[in-house]
Formats: sequence, structure tokens, C-alpha cells
Amino acid sequence: MFGRLPWFAFERRRRALRLLVFFDIGRQHTADVVESNRAAPRQGGPTRISRGGNRCPTYGVVLGGNKSQDFYMSTTELTMATFEDTVTADGITLVDFWAEWCGPCKMFGPIFEETAAENPDCTFAKVDTEANQDLAGALGIMSIPTLMIFRDGIQLFAQPGALPKSALDDLLSQVRALDMDEIRSQLAEESSDSGN
Repeated sequence: MFGRLPWFAFERRRRALRLLVFFDIGRQHTADVVESNRAAPRQGGPTRISRGGNRCPTYGVVLGGNKSQDFYMSTTELTMATFEDTVTADGITLVDFWAEWCGPCKMFGPIFEETAAENPDCTFAKVDTEANQDLAGALGIMSIPTLMIFRDGIQLFAQPGALPKSALDDLLSQVRALDMDEIRSQLAEESSDSGN
């Protein structure tokens, strides 16, 4: 299964996930986010205007209309064939793993889309776990929605659960602020230490 994703070995994933210490999203922050979602859930989502086309069952957006009149269409659908090229590219890539039947995914979808529209310099991508079960299995996706963030081909973040807009914006600003040369050197040191 991992033969098609040779760069995504278990050891590299384990080391990359250690980089979560750079983020200020610890257990307490996550608990606060969950509690705030329970106390005041987000109502509705961003409005999109489009002429004609079919309504998307997941987010309620009208598809296939005149795209020049859509507020935004700023996410990309990923498959097993396109995943590796997308996440190993230079820059910041956020990947949302979702499914049509998932309630929290429907809640997080508009937040993800809105953030994508506000950050055109980043790549925002979605993986439908029902249509891409092989990819979801290869990446160990056990719960959806799951958000993964990559920068310059290095996985920096992976966490299940729907984030509120403020937490997603904060997370993205922290990823932007990281010194990637320092992270690469830390990964190289860990790699050389484990090789000895």
C-alpha cells in the first residue's frame, strides 16, 4: 500500500508529527475549541452566488454555473494519483479529509473554503475518503474531518476534528512563521541519530 507513496514512510511521519511542539495547539487548546463549539456552534456558512448548475449535497453550493460569479472555488480535489505531487510541492498545503455523510465535515467545509479564499498563496485541497479509501488507509486516517498541513514537502500537522475559523487562522499563521531551515536541520539530525 505504501509503495505508491514512498516518501511517506512510518519513520518520517513519526518524526514530522513531533514538530507539533512548534504549535500552540495543545490538549488544553483543543479542549477549549471543543467546548466553544458545543457552547456556540457556527450557524450556516459562507454564501456563494452562482447561476445555473447543480447544488452540491455536501456544502449546498451551486456547481457548474458561471464561475466568474462564484465568490470562490479555491480548493482542489486530491486522489491517490495527485496527492504526493501536491503535498511535496513548495509552499503551504492544507488537506481536509472528509466524507459526504459526515456531519462535522459539513460544519468544517465552509470554514475551510472561506480560509482558502482568504489565503490564495496557499494550496487548499480536499480528499473524499469514501472515493479515495486507499489513500485514506495509506495515511492512517481513522477519524474525519482530519486536517493535515504540509510546508515544502514536510508534514507539520495532522489532527482530526473540526476547527473553528479562529483556530484555523491561528494555525496557518504559526505555519507561516516557522523557520523551515531549522526544521530541515532538526529532521536531518534525527535521521542521522536514528541511523547510528
